[in-house]
Amino acid sequence: MAIWRQGAYLFYDYATGQPTSQVWIGDHGNCVPAPGDFNGDGNAEISQHCRGAWYFYQANGTFIKGTWLGDIPGQIAVPGDYQGIGRDQVVVFRNGAWEFWNWDTGLGAGGVWTISGQHPAPLDFDGDGDVDFTVFNNGAWFFFDEAGAVVNSVWTGGVAGDVPISRRIIQ
Repeated sequence: MAIWRQGAYLFYDYATGQPTSQVWIGDHGNCVPAPGDFNGDGNAEISQHCRGAWYFYQANGTFIKGTWLGDIPGQIAVPGDYQGIGRDQVVVFRNGAWEFWNWDTGLGAGGVWTISGQHPAPLDFDGDGDVDFTVFNNGAWFFFDEAGAVVNSVWTGGVAGDVPISRRIIQ
Protein backbone atom coordinates (compact mmCIF):
# COMPACT_ATOMS: atom_id res chain seq x y z
CA MET A 1 0.00 0.00 0.00
CA ALA A 2 1.20 3.51 -0.66
CA ILE A 3 0.12 7.05 0.06
CA TRP A 4 1.32 10.38 -1.28
CA ARG A 5 2.24 13.03 1.26
CA GLN A 6 3.57 16.40 0.09
CA GLY A 7 6.27 15.09 -2.24
CA ALA A 8 6.84 11.66 -0.71
CA TYR A 9 5.57 8.22 -1.55
CA LEU A 10 5.09 6.32 1.73
CA PHE A 11 4.82 2.51 1.54
CA TYR A 12 3.13 0.25 4.10
CA ASP A 13 2.92 -3.49 4.71
CA TYR A 14 -0.45 -4.83 3.64
CA ALA A 15 -0.71 -7.36 6.47
CA THR A 16 0.38 -5.16 9.37
CA GLY A 17 -0.08 -1.56 8.22
CA GLN A 18 3.46 -0.82 9.37
CA PRO A 19 5.62 1.56 7.31
CA THR A 20 8.14 -0.25 5.11
CA SER A 21 9.84 2.52 3.14
CA GLN A 22 9.50 5.96 1.67
CA VAL A 23 10.73 7.75 -1.41
CA TRP A 24 11.06 11.53 -1.43
CA ILE A 25 10.74 13.14 -4.86
CA GLY A 26 9.82 16.65 -3.78
CA ASP A 27 6.78 18.75 -4.44
CA HIS A 28 7.11 21.24 -7.28
CA GLY A 29 3.83 22.96 -6.46
CA ASN A 30 0.28 21.66 -6.93
CA CYS A 31 1.53 18.14 -7.62
CA VAL A 32 -0.49 14.95 -7.63
CA PRO A 33 0.83 11.39 -7.81
CA ALA A 34 0.39 9.73 -11.20
CA PRO A 35 2.21 6.37 -11.16
CA GLY A 36 2.11 4.01 -14.11
CA ASP A 37 4.11 1.35 -15.91
CA PHE A 38 5.40 3.72 -18.59
CA ASN A 39 8.37 1.62 -19.75
CA GLY A 40 6.50 -1.72 -19.93
CA ASP A 41 8.59 -3.64 -17.39
CA GLY A 42 5.55 -4.68 -15.33
CA ASN A 43 6.27 -2.25 -12.47
CA ALA A 44 4.73 1.17 -11.98
CA GLU A 45 7.17 4.05 -12.10
CA ILE A 46 6.79 6.74 -9.48
CA SER A 47 5.65 9.97 -11.07
CA GLN A 48 3.95 13.23 -10.31
CA HIS A 49 1.97 15.67 -12.42
CA CYS A 50 2.66 19.28 -11.44
CA ARG A 51 0.96 22.27 -13.11
CA GLY A 52 1.77 21.20 -16.66
CA ALA A 53 4.89 19.12 -16.06
CA TRP A 54 4.97 15.36 -15.55
CA TYR A 55 8.04 14.04 -13.72
CA PHE A 56 9.12 10.38 -13.75
CA TYR A 57 11.36 8.60 -11.21
CA GLN A 58 12.92 5.22 -10.58
CA ALA A 59 11.72 3.20 -7.58
CA ASN A 60 14.50 4.69 -5.43
CA GLY A 61 13.48 8.26 -6.29
CA THR A 62 16.19 8.92 -8.89
CA PHE A 63 14.88 11.30 -11.55
CA ILE A 64 14.37 9.70 -14.98
CA LYS A 65 12.90 12.56 -17.00
CA GLY A 66 10.16 15.12 -17.30
CA THR A 67 7.63 15.97 -19.98
CA TRP A 68 6.04 19.39 -20.45
CA LEU A 69 2.32 19.12 -21.20
CA GLY A 70 1.38 22.77 -20.87
CA ASP A 71 -0.09 24.41 -17.80
CA ILE A 72 -3.77 24.07 -18.71
CA PRO A 73 -6.10 24.78 -15.77
CA GLY A 74 -8.13 21.75 -14.72
CA GLN A 75 -6.18 19.08 -16.60
CA ILE A 76 -6.00 15.72 -14.84
CA ALA A 77 -3.39 13.00 -15.26
CA VAL A 78 -5.05 9.73 -16.35
CA PRO A 79 -2.26 7.27 -17.20
CA GLY A 80 -3.24 3.87 -18.54
CA ASP A 81 -2.82 1.39 -21.38
CA TYR A 82 -5.56 2.72 -23.65
CA GLN A 83 -4.23 1.17 -26.87
CA GLY A 84 -3.13 -2.29 -25.73
CA ILE A 85 0.59 -1.61 -26.19
CA GLY A 86 1.64 -3.34 -22.95
CA ARG A 87 2.55 -0.21 -21.02
CA ASP A 88 0.77 2.79 -19.59
CA GLN A 89 0.61 5.91 -21.69
CA VAL A 90 1.13 9.49 -20.59
CA VAL A 91 -2.40 10.91 -20.89
CA VAL A 92 -4.15 13.97 -19.48
CA PHE A 93 -7.87 14.74 -19.50
CA ARG A 94 -8.64 18.33 -20.49
CA ASN A 95 -12.36 19.04 -20.25
CA GLY A 96 -13.36 16.24 -22.60
CA ALA A 97 -10.14 15.77 -24.53
CA TRP A 98 -7.88 12.83 -23.68
CA GLU A 99 -4.45 14.11 -24.78
CA PHE A 100 -1.66 11.54 -25.37
CA TRP A 101 2.08 12.22 -24.99
CA ASN A 102 4.88 9.99 -26.27
CA TRP A 103 6.85 8.53 -23.32
CA ASP A 104 10.05 8.21 -25.37
CA THR A 105 10.09 11.63 -27.06
CA GLY A 106 7.89 13.74 -24.79
CA LEU A 107 5.98 15.01 -27.84
CA GLY A 108 2.23 15.24 -28.17
CA ALA A 109 0.81 12.08 -29.74
CA GLY A 110 -2.77 13.10 -30.55
CA GLY A 111 -5.89 12.60 -28.59
CA VAL A 112 -9.49 11.55 -28.42
CA TRP A 113 -12.43 13.85 -27.76
CA THR A 114 -15.29 12.50 -25.65
CA ILE A 115 -17.41 14.99 -23.70
CA SER A 116 -16.53 17.55 -21.13
CA GLY A 117 -17.29 16.22 -17.71
CA GLN A 118 -16.82 16.51 -14.03
CA HIS A 119 -14.49 13.52 -13.64
CA PRO A 120 -12.53 11.32 -15.99
CA ALA A 121 -12.92 7.77 -14.70
CA PRO A 122 -10.91 5.52 -17.02
CA LEU A 123 -11.57 1.81 -16.58
CA ASP A 124 -11.69 -1.39 -18.61
CA PHE A 125 -15.48 -1.58 -18.85
CA ASP A 126 -15.53 -4.09 -21.71
CA GLY A 127 -12.99 -6.53 -20.19
CA ASP A 128 -10.56 -6.54 -23.15
CA GLY A 129 -7.53 -5.59 -21.02
CA ASP A 130 -7.24 -2.01 -22.33
CA VAL A 131 -8.29 1.03 -20.33
CA ASP A 132 -11.38 2.66 -21.87
CA PHE A 133 -12.45 6.30 -21.96
CA THR A 134 -15.10 6.90 -19.31
CA VAL A 135 -16.48 10.18 -17.96
CA PHE A 136 -18.58 10.63 -14.82
CA ASN A 137 -20.73 13.76 -14.74
CA ASN A 138 -23.08 14.45 -11.82
CA GLY A 139 -24.44 10.90 -11.62
CA ALA A 140 -24.20 10.00 -15.29
CA TRP A 141 -21.51 7.62 -16.52
CA PHE A 142 -20.57 7.83 -20.21
CA PHE A 143 -18.58 5.04 -21.88
CA PHE A 144 -16.70 5.58 -25.15
CA ASP A 145 -14.96 3.48 -27.79
CA GLU A 146 -11.36 4.13 -28.89
CA ALA A 147 -12.54 6.81 -31.36
CA GLY A 148 -14.53 8.72 -28.73
CA ALA A 149 -18.03 7.57 -29.74
CA VAL A 150 -20.49 6.88 -26.92
CA VAL A 151 -21.17 3.15 -26.54
CA ASN A 152 -23.26 3.31 -23.36
CA SER A 153 -24.37 5.54 -20.52
CA VAL A 154 -25.71 4.79 -17.06
CA TRP A 155 -27.43 7.01 -14.49
CA THR A 156 -26.39 6.43 -10.84
CA GLY A 157 -28.38 9.08 -9.05
CA GLY A 158 -26.38 12.29 -8.99
CA VAL A 159 -25.93 12.67 -5.24
CA ALA A 160 -23.79 15.70 -4.36
CA GLY A 161 -20.26 14.67 -3.47
CA ASP A 162 -20.25 11.39 -5.43
CA VAL A 163 -16.79 10.50 -6.72
CA PRO A 164 -16.31 7.74 -9.31
CA ILE A 165 -14.06 4.76 -8.63
CA SER A 166 -12.28 3.84 -11.81
CA ARG A 167 -11.31 0.25 -11.04
CA ARG A 168 -13.29 -2.96 -11.16
CA ILE A 169 -14.42 -4.03 -7.70
CA ILE A 170 -15.69 -7.58 -7.30
CA GLN A 171 -18.64 -7.88 -4.95
